Amino acid sequence: MLYPFDPRGTCQTQPRINITNVKLKNIHIKNSLLFPIVMRCNETNPCKGIEFDNVQVKGWLIGKKKKGYIC
Repeated sequence: MLYPFDPRGTCQTQPRINITNVKLKNIHIKNSLLFPIVMRCNETNPCKGIEFDNVQVKGWLIGKKKKGYIC
C-alpha cells in the first residue's frame, strides 16, 4: 500500500472485495501525519452504507486541507 506516495498513481483497488455497512462513531483525530481517514473503494464495486457519526478531525500535516477526505 503505497497510497498516497505512489507518484505514478498505480496503487489500484481490488474490485473483488465488498465494503459495506461501515460505521465510524465518536472518533476524534488530532494532528495526524497523513490524511486522517482513507477509504479506498473500487469504481466497479463501490463502497456502500458508509456512515460517519460524530467524527472530528483537527489538523494533519500532509494532504489536501479543504475537506479532509478524497473521493
